[in-house]
Amino acid sequence: MSVTVLSLALLLGARPGMAGSWGGLPYDGLPDGAYLQAGGTAYFWLGIPARTVYIGEAVPVEIEVGIRQGLPATLKGLPLLKGGDFTLNKLDKRADTRKTYIQGRFFDVLSWHTALAAVKPGEFSLSAGMPLSVKTGTSRTAARDIVIESAPLRVHVLALPVDGRPRAFSGAVGDFQISSDISAVSVKQGEPLTLRLHVRGTGNFARVAPTMFDHLEHWKTYPAKSVFTPRDAVGNRGEEVIEQSLIATEPGEQWIPGIDFSYFNPGKRRYEHTQTRPIRVSVVASLRARAPIRAASQVAVAAASAATVLPGLRPDHRRPVATHGELRPLYFHGPFLALCTALTLLLSAAWIGARPNPARTSSKATARALARLKLAAQAGDSLPFFELARKTLLQTFAARWQMSAEEITGAELRARLGLAGENIERLFAAEDETRYAGGASPGTDLQYWLSIIRGQLAVGSR
Repeated sequence: MSVTVLSLALLLGARPGMAGSWGGLPYDGLPDGAYLQAGGTAYFWLGIPARTVYIGEAVPVEIEVGIRQGLPATLKGLPLLKGGDFTLNKLDKRADTRKTYIQGRFFDVLSWHTALAAVKPGEFSLSAGMPLSVKTGTSRTAARDIVIESAPLRVHVLALPVDGRPRAFSGAVGDFQISSDISAVSVKQGEPLTLRLHVRGTGNFARVAPTMFDHLEHWKTYPAKSVFTPRDAVGNRGEEVIEQSLIATEPGEQWIPGIDFSYFNPGKRRYEHTQTRPIRVSVVASLRARAPIRAASQVAVAAASAATVLPGLRPDHRRPVATHGELRPLYFHGPFLALCTALTLLLSAAWIGARPNPARTSSKATARALARLKLAAQAGDSLPFFELARKTLLQTFAARWQMSAEEITGAELRARLGLAGENIERLFAAEDETRYAGGASPGTDLQYWLSIIRGQLAVGSR
């Protein structure tokens, strides 16, 4: 059958290697740069549209695996990039499938569309591997595990420019638009409301981490949370919503300032800055806040009435003297018992509040570590950043997995975290490289690594 199709294709002027079809049967050539491997049974191709990119820029990538029909072959996992110079967006376990005809054979083709990003500047060789289990011989031949590789691509990665970098820049690379809204424009004092920042556009959303409010006058602030909703299969386009809870501490007309957001636009090759509009909120005094005022006014009126005595008049009767209607001891009276009960409850609550809370202590330590990591990333201090990152992550994993930090190996990270474990291994390797280089690692994308660390620490706090 395959020989007949090939002969007809040649008679019609087509040849293997040229895309086309005859009678509904496709005959395609191998993609540019791809080659058959494992005795002609499979190929693996990696394609990107650009060979010069910026650090952190999300670059669309297409991955294609072809396996010859008629051979028992099983995917042993998902495609993986080789080396630690690039990161790949999460791949869907379900790939697009089609059939093609190559060099006289039919092939099943699986393809993924995703995006990758570089983590440091320089000239790099980009390639990927695909693990397979395939039987290439007779029916008696056992299947064997192999890894087919894509042809290497040379990619030039540019560092983000230093000139013109805004102070509010947190590492976002792409083309974005922002807006903000609030859950209510009128609230009672002490009631929570939610401030939402919407970041829409195209780019590397893993690096979108705008600074929300750590401190705001007349408001109590809480840590922000974010949710990303993709608008395409690659994850390059979509919307990230960052939510922060606020509680007004004072009544009256209050203002929430605009939120600054800066990003690097690789298409325009420059930094851009934008800001949301301030939001006005009307805060109504709560009943609890107004009760002391009303009580004070009532006491003042009563005192004024008592102090008013008409001249020349005496009271007709003596003022009544308080008497006790029963001889029960004071400690048997209801108000006294209620007071004792309230004091007992208050002392119990104070003891519970003062008792050491390991979870709360760990949460505070994690927050302090993240704050120090953020400062180191902004200052470009690579070695202190990586040293603190390793220490914080190992302590977190040790507590989470009930094991010592010394027992956590690369195999343990991969087994427990999957693909995320490989990112942690690359982070630890970056620390070793920085130390061997004398503590200098210019151009390293610390903001990217900060987002990886933040994601791992957030898992245990949910």
